[in-house]
Amino acid sequence: MATWTENVEEKENNLLICSICLETFKTQKYLPSLHSFCKLCIYTYIQSFVARENINNGFKCPICRKFVTMGRDCSNSDCWADELPNNHLIISMIELKAIQRLEKLCNACELNSVNQKAVSWCTICLEARCSSCENCHRKFKMTSRHKIMTLNEVQADQKSAISGLITCDDHSGEFVEIYCLNHSKPCCVVCVTMKHRECRNVAIIEEAAEVIKESKQTTEFLQLILHWKNVLKKSFEDTEKNISAVAIIGNNLVSEIESLKKSVNEHIDRLERAVKDELTIRKEERVTELTDRGTKISSLKSIVDNWHQIYRTCIHDGSEIHCLIEINKMILMKEKMASEIQTATSHFDEKSFRFERNQIVKYLQENVRSLGFINIVNSKPSTGLRLEPLCDSLTDFI
Repeated sequence: MATWTENVEEKENNLLICSICLETFKTQKYLPSLHSFCKLCIYTYIQSFVARENINNGFKCPICRKFVTMGRDCSNSDCWADELPNNHLIISMIELKAIQRLEKLCNACELNSVNQKAVSWCTICLEARCSSCENCHRKFKMTSRHKIMTLNEVQADQKSAISGLITCDDHSGEFVEIYCLNHSKPCCVVCVTMKHRECRNVAIIEEAAEVIKESKQTTEFLQLILHWKNVLKKSFEDTEKNISAVAIIGNNLVSEIESLKKSVNEHIDRLERAVKDELTIRKEERVTELTDRGTKISSLKSIVDNWHQIYRTCIHDGSEIHCLIEINKMILMKEKMASEIQTATSHFDEKSFRFERNQIVKYLQENVRSLGFINIVNSKPSTGLRLEPLCDSLTDFI
């Protein structure tokens, strides 16, 4: 039977790897598309993007190329990376991965630049402790009742180990205690007091997360993600096939044009170049159009793939709270995603070319001003997939 460590290595390893430096996240940050990066990596990328594009209100995600609007709180791009939120699920998974490899050091000792091997884990603080720091932790009145597990116990029951306090993204130092059902947002006490005091539908976060993994909405959302993946995969394949077909047809038309040239004089040479130029322009225009479409579909596919990976990690290895928070992040964006997928994968006319030969070419010198015209042939491919079976019925989790 596979151990939890093996499952992490095989299933979630990519989720813990920065797409820029290709290493396990150091200080992790994520974008609205839910793609995650090391803080230093995304900072360096932002500086490069802003300098190259001369843009001062945001940047594009390095993976899906979606634009991230920034600068509301700080117009200086130097601080944008600091404004990005942390993904608590990924942070917890990285911590547990280190524990599984017996590489975890005492978090308290690290603050004093001391490398001391950890022996236990506080499920409330979500921090590792050496034996000395564990003893101190148990003696403090505020932390004396915290549940502490040995690292061996953590290895055997990782879900209990990551079910501790989650810090608020909006208020540093505050912990998430409440879940606003009206806005599908986790809240600390300050959030509830300042932004959600008029909300009537709120719950203690542990109660809100009790049945999230087994809920009908969770299952339906997985089906929607898988459906999106199929739609995007099929549309991307159709686009690639059409790009290849356009290139082949274009080359065939070049041969046809050249065979016609053999039967005419010097005057036809000039007309040949003209129609070849037209063909090249039309072909390049269509290939560019199809390539842009393919890029858009690939961008959406990368987001849906990432959602699927986050979903699996939540269900298999995340806590109920993590699952509630992460899945609802995606739920909040599902309508926009469905719209973008609908736009990207519908209204697609498969285009081809046809060369119409001039029937009076025998009177070339007197009458013909061109060899023919390049026309676009439109046809709608059948994807065999419906886009909206689940999207309209899928509701919030609570």
